[in-house]
Amino acid sequence: MKKCLIVGGGLAGLSSAVSLAKQNVNVYLIEASPKFGGRTYSFVDKKSGDEIDNGQHLLLGCYYETLEFIKSIGATNLFNFQHKLELNFVTRDKIKHQLKATDLPYPFGLFFGLLNYEALSIFDKIKIIFIFAQLPFLQSEKYLNHSVEDWLIEQGQSRNCIKSFWEIIAVGALNSKLK
Repeated sequence: MKKCLIVGGGLAGLSSAVSLAKQNVNVYLIEASPKFGGRTYSFVDKKSGDEIDNGQHLLLGCYYETLEFIKSIGATNLFNFQHKLELNFVTRDKIKHQLKATDLPYPFGLFFGLLNYEALSIFDKIKIIFIFAQLPFLQSEKYLNHSVEDWLIEQGQSRNCIKSFWEIIAVGALNSKLK
């Protein structure tokens, strides 16, 4: 029987281990942390008692391989999949905002949800919509040496828009900063 050592029990390591085990490979998985999942975990805040997500807050429908992994380990029933986007945000000043798509089909539901998102000015909302409209035509190789933040500034996104929308989306979906 073939053997394989996998270093790291994040989603990629776990997914690899499951895939190899299904092919009758004897898998050894080592992880330095006392838990598996890498950056994807939550914890209970001792002060508030709230459950805080550390890792990916957004599991998007375009994450085909991640969704397939969840299905392959029989964990689909442990997830609460939203049929329309609904995100709650709290600023450092404790001001609450909600980005909630309407019942219209994508992308129209998201469009109208964005228009109702109170954290942004109407000008910021229009500029975000403009970015979404141009994404299918974007020549990504042109921006290989740019950070996402640099690109957003180049596209005329305001600091508030970057802080109140783009940064939240980047951290939530990618667990990564824009720089």
